[in-house]
Amino acid sequence: FLQQKQNTVIKEGMGVFIFSTVLEMVTCGVNNCTKEAEQRCSRCKNKNYCSKDCQVADWKAHKKSCGKKQDQSQQHCQGGVSMFDLIRNKTAWFESSEGDKKYEWLIDAYRLRLDDDYVWGGGNLHGLYDVQIQDLGTNARKQHIIKDFMVFMKLAVQNGVIPATGFNFEKCLRVGEENLGFAFEKSDATEKWGFGVGMPLRGMAEHVYGTSCQYSGDEMNEAEQKVTDCIEYAFRRGIKNADASLFNDIGGKNAWLKLYKDMATRFH
Repeated sequence: FLQQKQNTVIKEGMGVFIFSTVLEMVTCGVNNCTKEAEQRCSRCKNKNYCSKDCQVADWKAHKKSCGKKQDQSQQHCQGGVSMFDLIRNKTAWFESSEGDKKYEWLIDAYRLRLDDDYVWGGGNLHGLYDVQIQDLGTNARKQHIIKDFMVFMKLAVQNGVIPATGFNFEKCLRVGEENLGFAFEKSDATEKWGFGVGMPLRGMAEHVYGTSCQYSGDEMNEAEQKVTDCIEYAFRRGIKNADASLFNDIGGKNAWLKLYKDMATRFH
């Protein structure tokens, strides 16, 4: 059969969030069988088969991972909250997760959007993906990544994705120290969070930016452009000399200076 990787339209107020549709032939998941799949495991929904015979033959091997994948997917959908609720409710991700996991989720939503903007957004390269950073020194590269992440965080506050109370920016940025310098693709999201969770991560980023990654190439909407211009101006003499008021709504300047100092990147 033909499988749709993503094909979801969800309406929220005046916004319409559209995920791209890609059709591909799905082959049987048993050994070297290359026949077209016509059914999938009814339990985990993740293993495809061309026939009942192949499914029966594969069960002994598949049953070891089948339940685990199902449990992992349920666990990582934030305390049993459905994927639809995670997409529709701007703060469901925060309310239904614990500890550092909530901050990892936020940062992974940002990192996946970077990759989506590159793949689906007409070559919209920003943050870690910006070709400019290849010619910069390590500290300048880190600062370039931080500026782009600040845009995301400020928009997340403005658009109600980060809740008004309970969010700890210092903890979030500590998690970011180990993650922001590294790419994060859909396959990484599946491996880390479970099957199909790329959709709510993408939905969260659309709540933040107010647009899909396929919105209009590298053109920003008015709100994103305003925040970006403000940060660029404040950083004209570097993060250390930026006006402290710029950081008031996102945890304070000291927390961001620590991120700048300690952030691990692939450029070392």
